[in-house]
Amino acid sequence: MGCCSSKVDQDEDDINAPLLNEHLTNDNRVNYQTCETIDVQKEQEFWNNVIDKTTQNLIDISNTQTDPLQETDLQERVDRYQQLLQQIQLKSDVVTDTTNNNNVLDILTNAKPYGGMDDSQVDWFYQTMDELQEAIQHIDIDPVGDIVIHLTMTDTNNSSIKAY
Repeated sequence: MGCCSSKVDQDEDDINAPLLNEHLTNDNRVNYQTCETIDVQKEQEFWNNVIDKTTQNLIDISNTQTDPLQETDLQERVDRYQQLLQQIQLKSDVVTDTTNNNNVLDILTNAKPYGGMDDSQVDWFYQTMDELQEAIQHIDIDPVGDIVIHLTMTDTNNSSIKAY
């Protein structure tokens, strides 16, 4: 009877025999077969190729500015924000009411809920919101296929989308 991976046939197992064939030298050390020596020149060429490919793919960022917002970008943003703030006009009655009344209670009692809408406009507003909510609940969506959206801007001068 032999080991299942061995081709050696034995009738009886030797209990005292070692499981692994150990080739002992004179000083009782295991003598492993010498591994094939690696060709030093091939290894050096391999590592040189790795280094060459790595250096070819490097991007030099030492000269780039680390601050993404340059001074001109900041000034453009400041000008644009000031322009937008000038376009916003507060109603003069709201401004005068808040400046004349120092009491919080007076400000809250003079506040107009719903932006000064009368009762019929508020009712119409709520009815429209209810109709929209009901319409949204009854929308049936069926998948019809893939949608392809091209994200290119044809005319950047006349486009309403701009980066600030």
